[in-house]
Amino acid sequence: MALYDPRRLMRSGRLLVWPLIAFAVALVFSLKDGGGPSWLGDDTTDLQTVVLVTDPACNPHLTFCNAAGDGSAALALRLDRDIRPLHPFSVAVRVRGLAADAIERVRVRFAMSGMDMGPNLYALARQSDGTWTGRVTLPVCSTGRVDWLAEASVVAGGMEYRAQFPFNTE
Repeated sequence: MALYDPRRLMRSGRLLVWPLIAFAVALVFSLKDGGGPSWLGDDTTDLQTVVLVTDPACNPHLTFCNAAGDGSAALALRLDRDIRPLHPFSVAVRVRGLAADAIERVRVRFAMSGMDMGPNLYALARQSDGTWTGRVTLPVCSTGRVDWLAEASVVAGGMEYRAQFPFNTE
């Protein structure tokens, strides 16, 4: 009898089930608050959301594009000039009108209108100058589309401030 007998392993299914369960649990906990795409545990449901208005003509490849509402909070987003799918690039967000120590987190989600591109949510890190930055990577669109939306969100004081910025990839 061989040391590895698949029929015997299949009869004792417990040998296969427990490692799979352990792997799934470890995967969920490793992705929840880790770096890179954070798509589990989106805990924004208890927040009051304020949608900020952007200038659709502004190109975030060239400059910081601003978004503001009727309140005092505003944010601006800037992307690298040359963005290609599967190539990391930089994103930066500036926040105005909110106390720096009140900002709990800044995230950017990338999506396409009318097409599910999967979870593309990135947490940004605060820099010494008050700008929030990160390195992100976009997936390839199987249809060849290049029109994206970057949705920046800032959580502070029980509020979530959101703005969408349209842009194109190469």
